[in-house]
Amino acid sequence: MKFTNQVIEQLPPSQIAAQLQERIGQLETLLAIKEKALKKAPEGSLRVSKSHGAVQYYHKTNNDGNNGRYLDSAHRDLAQKLAQKAYNIKLLPAIKKELALLQAALTQIQKNSLGREIPFNVLELVKPECRALVTTATLSDEEYAAAWLSQKYKPKPFQPDAPELYTARGERVRSKSEVIIADTLNRLGVPYHYEFPLTLKIGGRAPVSRDLSNSSRATKSRELTTSSTNTLIVHPDFLCLNLRTRQEFIWEHFGLMDDPDYSAKVVQKLQTYNQNDIHPGQSLIISTETTDFPLNTKHIENLINTFLK
Repeated sequence: MKFTNQVIEQLPPSQIAAQLQERIGQLETLLAIKEKALKKAPEGSLRVSKSHGAVQYYHKTNNDGNNGRYLDSAHRDLAQKLAQKAYNIKLLPAIKKELALLQAALTQIQKNSLGREIPFNVLELVKPECRALVTTATLSDEEYAAAWLSQKYKPKPFQPDAPELYTARGERVRSKSEVIIADTLNRLGVPYHYEFPLTLKIGGRAPVSRDLSNSSRATKSRELTTSSTNTLIVHPDFLCLNLRTRQEFIWEHFGLMDDPDYSAKVVQKLQTYNQNDIHPGQSLIISTETTDFPLNTKHIENLINTFLK
């Protein structure tokens, strides 16, 4: 999901090679599992028959004749193993066929990439004297990050009695935990906006659009501000960018989870995100802490490596 409206590049970098490699790895793992299972499978096959509407199972081997040996309820486990064996035998050719197709496709894609025939590398084929005159379809990560970070928006004001806390980038934030998250994002090279305003629909699913209006917030529990009868302005703690995929993520840190009133507001906010098709693990990153379980920097790094790298 894209939360900002600015069109930065015409064609994002292809993720096809990475997706193919992931799928090939999954298929190779499954193939090894099924081949190992077949080696351990019981001898023979399963025959199924119906008598007066009841299903009956028979174990067929070379020594049991054409009909096989009847399997009563006490031998249900053997029937299941034989059924699984039959399924695995049919599954293997399908796995191998898909593997061959995907491996061939990956080889071709990698060959084209090495031949500099993908959009990102085409600029290298343009005369150096002309490159500055060309608008490229796909930007480098550095160019994309710079364009994404250049987007302007009105920051939210701070209350007069709010503590002055600053990140390594020199921006003012509202809590020590936000300093930790911001500095970790910055250290790991993840572009982010702090409290970037977004407009959500209330009570219905709708695309999220950028909204540059301003509103004040004294505490996290009053973060949701009604802008009209059916929309809501929210200022997520961070709007982050995965440069590799060009996907944007909202990051919300909930730091007072042992406060019942605060936790109720968190549930309400998550429900609003859900109504707008913003879900944890898809386009929403969530971190939490309580008095007994403070923010864990290692956990923050794991979230960044999982969703933003």
